[in-house]
This record gives sequence, structure tokens and C-alpha cells, in this order.
Amino acid sequence: MGWVSAGDYEVALDGGKVVCRNAAGRLLKSVPPKIADDPAVVGLKQLVEWLERHERQCDLVHSAAADRTHDVFGRLNPTDPARFARAWLAAAHYTEELDRALCAAAWSG
Repeated sequence: MGWVSAGDYEVALDGGKVVCRNAAGRLLKSVPPKIADDPAVVGLKQLVEWLERHERQCDLVHSAAADRTHDVFGRLNPTDPARFARAWLAAAHYTEELDRALCAAAWSG
């Protein structure tokens, strides 16, 4: 786990959650309110949200591509290319919007 400085504390991601330790290295039960607005903490929380959205998009694309039903004789039914296309386009649109947001944030900050 890689730790990032946030004021007098260090923060990291552990199992999809932002964790914090004090200067002595003791792991705290929660992130102290005084560093909740620290850019490192906010960035890690945004990263967790992005990873969760990305995981959902990947799951949608995968399930659309892997959805193969069988008829009563065990033969594969035709796939639904429209469902796969919708999932793929949603993921592509999300990625494009993310690129725009990251670029805007980089230029403004």
C-alpha cells in the first residue's frame, strides 16, 4: 500500500476505502475531519468512485458480450448485438467524458 501525505497524516487506499495513519504510523479508525478536504484525501475518494463506475461499465460490457442463451435443443441462440453495442457505447462515452473532465481539471489546477 502506498501512503500519501495529507497534512500531519498519511492516507492510502485499502480495499476500496480511504485509510489514514498518524505521524507515529498508527492506523486510525477513520479519516480525521480536519483533513477531509485535503487534495490527497479528495483525490483518493474520487479515484474510488471512478474505479467503482469503471467496474460497473466493464461488467455491463462483459455480460452483454458473454450472454449466450441456448434453445431447447442446446444450440446457442443468436447474440443481441444491439445490447453489446449499447454497453460498449456507454463505456466509450463515459471514457470520453472522463478524459474531458481530467483535462479541464489539469488545466484549471
